[in-house]
Amino acid sequence: MSIEQGLAPLVKTVVVPTTPERAFKLFTEELGKWWPLATHSVRGEQATDVRLEGAVGGQIVEYDAGGPVGSWGTVSDWDPPHTVSFSWHPGSDPKQAGHVTIRFTAIDDGAGGGSQGGGESGASGSGAGGGSDSGGSGASGSGGGESGASGSGAGGGSDSGGSGASGSGAGGSGVSAGSGSGGSSGGGSGSWAGSTLVELTHTGWERVPDGAQVRANYDTGWAFVLRRFEQFRP
Repeated sequence: MSIEQGLAPLVKTVVVPTTPERAFKLFTEELGKWWPLATHSVRGEQATDVRLEGAVGGQIVEYDAGGPVGSWGTVSDWDPPHTVSFSWHPGSDPKQAGHVTIRFTAIDDGAGGGSQGGGESGASGSGAGGGSDSGGSGASGSGGGESGASGSGAGGGSDSGGSGASGSGAGGSGVSAGSGSGGSSGGGSGSWAGSTLVELTHTGWERVPDGAQVRANYDTGWAFVLRRFEQFRP
């Protein structure tokens, strides 16, 4: 693998059976409910919550019993239900922060009627979490390096990458959109017949020492986190 390939943007995707509106809410407002804090956070088993403040300039903050532990990143783009972007440095130097963008795109499965804009019913979820260790939290495992996906933030087990990425996901029946007429957030009749493609892009590896190795750790870590999101049952 060349240096350019080793530092290329990391892209991960998952499909969840619900509307973009519901998927966006699950990923942002309910982040703390599904993220594996015990293994993917700065404080590890002492971590009690992680919250994403929904506005440009908002922080992603980890908490323990004593209150806020620290910020994992800062929201740079807030466009519900389409995209959310933020810097990413759980447990590590903000000057070495990566950048993460999550996109939510409707997929029409072609089964029955229903309006895409309608209904946020279905599962509720939430969550963030990172691994505990010097490499930042947020993903899975523990380890040094930038946070975000692997190591103490990403990927399972103890790795050298940052944290913030690993975990397993939402989706399944818990995320399924409700049926009925209209849906809770307006428009249309019938049940939601589609799904939502959730695409995560993590960049900025060139700012991290040994960025290629950290990226490799996040490759596993973010896959774990998105599985957690996909499988989450509220």
